[in-house]
Amino acid sequence: MKRVSVKAQGASIFFGGEEGIDHRPEPAAPEPDNALARSDTGAEASRRPGTAAPTSEQAGTLTHAPQSEHPDEPAFFRSLVLPRSLRRKLHALSREQHPYHTSVRLTEEEIATLRDVCYELDARMGIAVTRNDVGRLALRILLEDYAVRQKESVLVQVLQEEDQY
Repeated sequence: MKRVSVKAQGASIFFGGEEGIDHRPEPAAPEPDNALARSDTGAEASRRPGTAAPTSEQAGTLTHAPQSEHPDEPAFFRSLVLPRSLRRKLHALSREQHPYHTSVRLTEEEIATLRDVCYELDARMGIAVTRNDVGRLALRILLEDYAVRQKESVLVQVLQEEDQY
């Protein structure tokens, strides 16, 4: 399978981008060895040996902002704030053992964007994270939302949306 990277274009793939920009993936550099264990001693430790966690000036926001076809979409995502108790619950769940394996099929753009986000979190913000961590967190958020809101959950809203052909 061919590896690709679309550095700094992740959000534009999901939320639309500027007209006339070529979004074809570029070949990626080989990925670093993922055999390094996560550090449980400090949340701000980088998993790269010899690298310090970034200072508060360095740990800003992602370099690209989501661009959208609909003006309400960025406002929706900017307004999302998880209550501290839910953040703690999700964090604890992410640290639990996860002995079962499953597969999810992704597009080249989705996998490249996921890889870019993990890189940005680790290199720029000092948050050691894997693609598996991000996927489990996203799934857990959808499942928690469904448990609380069921028919009004994001999952049901998206899956019930009719195709507009």
